[in-house]
Amino acid sequence: MAATLTTEDVLIAAHVRPHPWRKSASWAVVGERSVPIWAVMSRYDLAYDDAETIAREYGMSVDAVHAAVAYYHRHRNGIDAIIASNRGE
Repeated sequence: MAATLTTEDVLIAAHVRPHPWRKSASWAVVGERSVPIWAVMSRYDLAYDDAETIAREYGMSVDAVHAAVAYYHRHRNGIDAIIASNRGE
């Protein structure tokens, strides 16, 4: 029986890529400009979860922002660690 892909799976496959030299899944990038997902999520929280604002600020599609959010939910601990490290926590 074939696995059924979710909308999140499709978005992630279309918009998320591994970081060019960092091997950890937590360092993945999103969109045509290869913005680190930790950066998108750090800003996403501050923008009150407004995907359109984030898309505009980073020059990516709203679908790419949704892909970043979906990917974040799957890799939350590692991405949160990067965000905390960047904030000096």
